[in-house]
Amino acid sequence: MRFSTIFFLLLISYWTLGQSCALTVIVTGFKTNSGKAMLALHHKPEAFPNKDASAYTRITATIQNNTATFVLSQIPYGTYAIAVFHDENNNNKLDFSLIGYPSEKFGFSNNAKVTFAPPKWDEAKIMLQSPTLRHSIVLQ
Repeated sequence: MRFSTIFFLLLISYWTLGQSCALTVIVTGFKTNSGKAMLALHHKPEAFPNKDASAYTRITATIQNNTATFVLSQIPYGTYAIAVFHDENNNNKLDFSLIGYPSEKFGFSNNAKVTFAPPKWDEAKIMLQSPTLRHSIVLQ
């Protein structure tokens, strides 16, 4: 009995260890098709949303018909949060106005809203626990 229980637990652990998700993120709300869309997929709450260098991955996409589609494959199951923005001038960074508010459109997973500060991890986190997931973000 004890051996079969341990074997079963090891089998379940092995089965879930290698599972991954194909994540498709559809971003709408772009003002123009110029520039590019930039996405950071975060896996560390302490790095979200401002520390893109610590993100699990960062990718870009072209904008067509004021929409960008990102396809990320083989993302291990787990909890993540997404930050995305419209890099209108192709300088590879989110630009800010003189008062410190972003001058380019941006968005977050779960369409988490920005009031006086970026959203918290818990507002933007998503669970990847199936082979495929489609997630939509509307830029702010």
